[in-house]
Amino acid sequence: MRIVCIALIALAGVAAAKISIPLRKDRIIMSNLFHSSSEEVGQTIPLNYTQLQYFGNITIGTPPQTFRVIFDTASNLTWVPSVGCSVEQCQDRPLYDNRHSSTYGAYGIWVTAPYIGGGAITGTAAYETITIAGINVTNQLFVEATVIDPKIYNGVAFDGSIGLSIESLYLSQHWSIFDNMFINHLLPEPVFAFY
Repeated sequence: MRIVCIALIALAGVAAAKISIPLRKDRIIMSNLFHSSSEEVGQTIPLNYTQLQYFGNITIGTPPQTFRVIFDTASNLTWVPSVGCSVEQCQDRPLYDNRHSSTYGAYGIWVTAPYIGGGAITGTAAYETITIAGINVTNQLFVEATVIDPKIYNGVAFDGSIGLSIESLYLSQHWSIFDNMFINHLLPEPVFAFY
């Protein structure tokens, strides 16, 4: 498996000019992506490049709990499955457990967010330390997903999603880890790239 890099490119000010996150790729099982339903009209064809998906590791909490996430530029929401996840597909994935983290903070609201490609995730919003490319982002909002539509996990290798969109799509301007990295001077410029 080749390692590809995602770079959060820093133009000036930080000791290292770029921050790299190793990405892994995995084949998508195409038969799992298509579902027949009385609600569906027409055919949905996912856009992809040679049927690959790319994901990288982040850690959440103290001590760190590791998750494979996709980097979502269409959302600013970060979510991972939690120990309360009841979907069968969660059984083979790491599950976030806030009882084992000293940096966990409850936010106290339920969040339901639609997912591109169908389905939605539902869970509890919380504050936590999320580490991406060796950078600790403290008090970062994310969702401990307890209900994950099975369609989201069909044929994929990731556990959750990290939202990189700069738009405030959900409840608060503080959802985007990318925004928070810039606001807290962890990045000198609000620029990232995939290559």
